[in-house]
Amino acid sequence: MPQELPGHVSVPDVRLPGSEGSLARGALPAPGLDPAAPPLAYPLAQPAESLDPWGWRYSERRSAWRLHTGIDLAAPQGTVVLASRAGRVLLVESISGYGTTVLLDHGEGWQTLYAHLHEAIVVNGVWLEQGQPLGMVGMTGSATGPHLHFELRRQGAELLALDPTPHLPPPSLPPVLATISP
Repeated sequence: MPQELPGHVSVPDVRLPGSEGSLARGALPAPGLDPAAPPLAYPLAQPAESLDPWGWRYSERRSAWRLHTGIDLAAPQGTVVLASRAGRVLLVESISGYGTTVLLDHGEGWQTLYAHLHEAIVVNGVWLEQGQPLGMVGMTGSATGPHLHFELRRQGAELLALDPTPHLPPPSLPPVLATISP
């Protein structure tokens, strides 16, 4: 494995319907806490172990450095995934690598992405309140075990992938536990 991050690191394209170009192409490391970022609620109905943090990592499989544009939270398959902030469902789709994915638009360019879901229980265009269920943890796409891949994004001139960790509360039980009836 190389000791230093190369000057140019390719980030895989993730095309979403109606987008110009690629959403991941503009993913850049954003140093420090962005004071404009919205406060987020914990995206799972139970505490979870953080498996893989946001940031650069070396991929043995690809023999290259890649930006991990979110955080991975290990949880049992079927754990309820919650909207971390109120917003409109922009996308519910199976995306290569991400598997079953939900993308929420929170306004003012802010978005959150929830990937590797076993099942999405929302549809495009609906409004979700913070803490409302949107799906269940799974291992779709390139996931090797059940977990939630969670991203915080800011759309401006380019799409930026920000580390959501500083904007999340500690992993404790949310004030209201969401349940999904069969």
